[in-house]
Parts: sequence; structure tokens; C-alpha cells
Amino acid sequence: MKLALRSALFLAVIAACGGASGGASQPSVPALVPSSSATVAPSASASAAVAPVELKPLLATNMRGDLEALGLDMAHLPPLSKLEPRVLRKLMPLFTKSLGVNCKGCHADDIRAPTPRKKIAEKMWNEFVVKLRTADEAPLFCDSCHQGRVHQLDRSDHEVLSRWMDVTFNKGLSRRDGKENTCATCHGEPRDEHFLARWTGEADH
Repeated sequence: MKLALRSALFLAVIAACGGASGGASQPSVPALVPSSSATVAPSASASAAVAPVELKPLLATNMRGDLEALGLDMAHLPPLSKLEPRVLRKLMPLFTKSLGVNCKGCHADDIRAPTPRKKIAEKMWNEFVVKLRTADEAPLFCDSCHQGRVHQLDRSDHEVLSRWMDVTFNKGLSRRDGKENTCATCHGEPRDEHFLARWTGEADH
């Protein structure tokens, strides 16, 4: 049951972490990875219960103007908890648009109550939006990966997913601290396949 919950949380993201435009060049993706106009066909061994999800290329945020209009310096973003309440309130609609959800996508009836998705959203901001950028140094935001949908990963073919992640995240991102960007940037060392569950506290139960 716990494993199913962790898997659901991972698929629910994103943080990690997901617009269009921005002018960032994309790494070429040969036949190993689906193009932005194709969906991933499940492999023969894939579970029929998992619907295919289009694996899209990483893009520079299309919301840079909206974010800068809030007074945010995209090169020097603070942790989410350090944002002024008025800025945070105006930032929330950009989250919902990026993820294709409404407020209840993250919040409980008590809007101040902690929820797994609120924890993930904060960690995605702090660990991805603040600390990473595209390989050609364009800023990121939630829309960079999610592009209007919560689910952005197709796990039906692990080989395709692995190669897509290598092109999209390893080669498509760079770190603002100047260090090499590797799988460990997100997964840690030793490798943690369930870091999203750890972010929400589910890995501790």
C-alpha cells in the first residue's frame, strides 16, 4: 500500500517540478526518445492499466514576464518560505496554470493545512526553480516540465524513460552553483528513487 502511495505521489508531481517558448535550444533526441508531438507506446511488458503520457522536452519558462512582474529576480530567487505573502498569493495562479489544476490540486479545505502536494511544490521551487536552469542558462518554472499537466512521466517503458531523462534533465539542465549536473542532483547520493516520498514524509512511515 505504501509503495502504491509513493508511486502515486511520484506520478502526481512533479519536484522537483513543470510552458512553452523561452527560446531555449533543445538537445537533439534521436529515435530513442519520443518527439514532442508523439506519445510513448507501452512496451509489451508494460501494465495495460498505465495510460501513456507524452514525454515532452524541457523548455525555458513561458511565464518569465509574469514572474518578473511580481518583482522576482529569476537569477536570484529566494526559498518559497521567504516570499512576501502578497507575492506568494499572486504566484499561486501561476502554479495552477502550469500544472493544469485548481487550488484543491494542492490545498485541503483548510488552505493553511500541510498536504503532500504542498510539500512537493515547495521542494520543487527550492530545489529546481531556484537552483537549476536550462543548459543554455534560461530560467525554469513549473511549466518548464509540466506544461499544463500534473502527470508528465510515462513509466511504461523504462528504457525510453531513462534515456529521455538523461537528455531532458542531465543534459538539458545546468546548476546555478556551477557544479556538474548529474542524476545525483535530484536523486542524491546514494541514489534515492523515492525522493518525492521522502519530501512528503511518506518514506519515514
